[in-house]
Amino acid sequence: MPANIKEKLSKLPPEVFAQNEGATEEMIRKIEAGLGLQLPEDYRQLMLLSDGGTIQGPKSTFNYEPAEYLVGHNKSEFFNTYIPGTVVIGDDGGGCIYYYDPRNHLGKGNWALFYVSMGTLLFKESVHLSSSLDGMIDRLLNGEHFGDMLFQHKSDE
Repeated sequence: MPANIKEKLSKLPPEVFAQNEGATEEMIRKIEAGLGLQLPEDYRQLMLLSDGGTIQGPKSTFNYEPAEYLVGHNKSEFFNTYIPGTVVIGDDGGGCIYYYDPRNHLGKGNWALFYVSMGTLLFKESVHLSSSLDGMIDRLLNGEHFGDMLFQHKSDE
């Protein structure tokens, strides 16, 4: 699966996959030490390919954090107050964030990916996107509108 991400993203044009120089293994190990967690292999592969960047789908955007910001953001009191135990990995540029649930607090599996508005930063307002980064990227590239999923989630309650 991890090689799939590298292969998939490397074929995309720069207006769809805006990438930077990749992170090093040493940088990733420092992040893992700072978070006290081993990151999922597909996310590690994404960081090795590009240390921060953007994946632009037809209707949704994934701006993922460069290595230098990950530990600080995830140790912040703000995120730890509202969505404790998660690993925030990026945003959509429009007020929503993407985060991992590494310890399955939300019952969708270890390292499941979620999406939530910063305005309603609560677990109950979060939408499950995928059990893997690869799956989330597929949904994004296939044109799903994650913002609409938040709206639908609210109307289902």
